Amino acid sequence: MNVAILGLGASGESAARLARHHGGEAYVSEARTDAATATRADELRHTGIDVELGGHDLERIAAADLVVASPGIPPSAPVLAALRDRGVRWISEPEFAVRFL
Repeated sequence: MNVAILGLGASGESAARLARHHGGEAYVSEARTDAATATRADELRHTGIDVELGGHDLERIAAADLVVASPGIPPSAPVLAALRDRGVRWISEPEFAVRFL
């Protein structure tokens, strides 16, 4: 399963690792580019998880089998509005995690 994860906070990192652990291809998209986020991105890249910083590739996100949005991203955020306009649905990170309990 190809999973696009929006947001690279602690829960986004956990969702990416969970997807990868269960055999999924994880792609994380994060608008921030600060040093702490870049460090977290590098750590994930070393595990085979693809991370994009500084924006959102809407085509790539929309092509995923599943889109997971961080709880820190408000429903009115431009990235979610753009996905909604394309008819792309997403789930929350807690909803994603509960699938593996």
